[in-house]
Amino acid sequence: WYQRRVHGPQPTHIHPFVDSHDTPRFLNLSGNDETTYRTAITWLILSGGPPVFYYGSEQLLSGGQDPYNREPLWNVGYNLTSTYNFTSMLNYIRKTYQLWNYPHIPLYSSQATYIFSRGPILIVLPNKQQQQKIDLEYHPFRVGSQLCEMVSAKCFNVTSNRIATINASSDPQIYYPNDNYSMMTTDNRLYSPIIPPSLSIWNLIVHYRPNTAGLWGIHLWGAAYPSNVLDNVSWSQPYPFTCNDTFGFLTAVIPIQNSMEKAYFIVHAGDTKSCSQDIYVMPGSTPEIWLIQDDCITHTQPPQGPAVTIHQSKGLQFGSNIPSSAICKEGFGSFVTVKAPSNISLPNCSYLNTTESSVWIDTDCSPKYQPRCPCKNLGICIERINGIDCRCKFGSSGDLCGNLTTAIVHFLPRSRYSKWGLHLWGDAYDPSELANITWANPRKFDNIDDFGMVANLKIKNANVDANFIIHIGDLKACANDQKLRPSNVSEIEIWIIEGDCTIYTMKPKSIPYLSRLGVHYIGFKPDVMLQVNFGSMFPFPNMDPYGKLAVVDLGSKKLAWVSLTDALGNEICAPFPVVPTTTDELWLVEGDCMMHNEITSIDFCLLQPCLNGGLCTSFIGGRICQCKPKFTGFSCEMAIPDPVVPIVNDVTKPIIQTNLIRVQMC
Repeated sequence: WYQRRVHGPQPTHIHPFVDSHDTPRFLNLSGNDETTYRTAITWLILSGGPPVFYYGSEQLLSGGQDPYNREPLWNVGYNLTSTYNFTSMLNYIRKTYQLWNYPHIPLYSSQATYIFSRGPILIVLPNKQQQQKIDLEYHPFRVGSQLCEMVSAKCFNVTSNRIATINASSDPQIYYPNDNYSMMTTDNRLYSPIIPPSLSIWNLIVHYRPNTAGLWGIHLWGAAYPSNVLDNVSWSQPYPFTCNDTFGFLTAVIPIQNSMEKAYFIVHAGDTKSCSQDIYVMPGSTPEIWLIQDDCITHTQPPQGPAVTIHQSKGLQFGSNIPSSAICKEGFGSFVTVKAPSNISLPNCSYLNTTESSVWIDTDCSPKYQPRCPCKNLGICIERINGIDCRCKFGSSGDLCGNLTTAIVHFLPRSRYSKWGLHLWGDAYDPSELANITWANPRKFDNIDDFGMVANLKIKNANVDANFIIHIGDLKACANDQKLRPSNVSEIEIWIIEGDCTIYTMKPKSIPYLSRLGVHYIGFKPDVMLQVNFGSMFPFPNMDPYGKLAVVDLGSKKLAWVSLTDALGNEICAPFPVVPTTTDELWLVEGDCMMHNEITSIDFCLLQPCLNGGLCTSFIGGRICQCKPKFTGFSCEMAIPDPVVPIVNDVTKPIIQTNLIRVQMC
């Protein structure tokens, strides 16, 4: 409560926890239900915000009130329980995929199951001990993608109509894409079960100075290295040193698959080890190291002083002051390691003087601090010893990703996510995109991401305009027709906001609004107010067939907390969260205090609106009162008066009788 009051509804500001020293442990309250507990810690570690993990939770401690919830850990013997291993796996997933960089996107919610995604990971959380088959329509995976569950290793493919069928069970499930091209990526990050987001494959450069002669090589193991490298390494056939540096060190260039993992190695010649201990480095933070025989210290600089490694692209040459034996080959081209700072003769580029530890020189002769990527259409470079491979972004193909097959349109609506569509025309589109598209039957968006909605449009001719209108019926996102030219690299992927006719070629950093929320109130309280995000209070100024209506702009909030109060701010219904991407209209009923996403779920008889003993019947969209005799009205609020017996004084003059007035004609 305090976190919400201080930080508002931002989940990344909240420190969630399951167990603490002030409350009975979760297992104590749940009757030692380990299955439900695994669901709880999955939510804790993967959902959002820095998780607070109380000691002993991984050992299934189940103490009650203080002091029993502070039991000593050594009594359990530090066992590697199944929950310990499960917790370790969750932490590995969070770290490897750097989930803190990705938003929590709700995809499905029911009383039994909640599904959300963060980056490349899909998380299924059960709330009931039952099997459930869920056809998930909105998700960030491509057609044909194979999704595999972390624990069971069971996999399934996304169908041709983009349905991901989840067989939810009593245990939490965590799915990842089992190939490198599954994700509908909108940036240069690479998703795969092995390579974490935002990291490409780099090299580990190892310099080694032996004191004795021998056929020195490197024995490798660990998840940091690609399998094709490890498959060719054994104790009798170590990884070779292929060149020298100017300091007299042997040099090896080792491909790295996951720079977040430990890269283990032993430098040896036969059974003679350089160090008696096994050594590892984290390539992500230490990509280049120096080793000396009989010295178990991993140096980040040579003993002679600071060094600079200069990488040159293919086609360039180093000057005559660099011996050929000191030039090492790599995917970018070649490199040398020399003392820094130093004037290096580069025949094609005059002289270079730099104090940086690593620098890349391209054909334009300007020093850069990361290698040039030749891949087109925002493809990702994968560096190899013998060259550079291109991992193409979704929608392009070819050796350098030069063949463009898809344009990506992102759209941020203010409401009604599921109802928006695209009207398409023009020679740029593949004929399959235009088939069956009419104004009344627009092309639907494919999925939802952290910006809004996403459509992946198949392109046949990238050199002509692709025309489109985003609309719901006659409501257009922009009053004008819009278009993109796929052959323009900047227009391969565009972002559009409802009400803003600008076509953004980069994801907007500042968005004036995200969505609005319509709240219906059904009840009789005259001074009821709608409170949003624990601060702003709004009246219900409008009337609709169901009761009172308030429409609120939520700004750029991805989550809103909504509650009912009286005019003085006293709480009538406790706050509950609303996710604008999945809920843009809800109904609140006096005395219910439940959020109804659909009017079909409302019991309109809850408040017993039928007066004077009337019988209430609720139906979709309203209710009807069956009144007792002598009562009428929508809520049986009107009494039917007894009939009045006419008094006749003159039979020749008529009397007009009504329920309210007796008139004798004169």
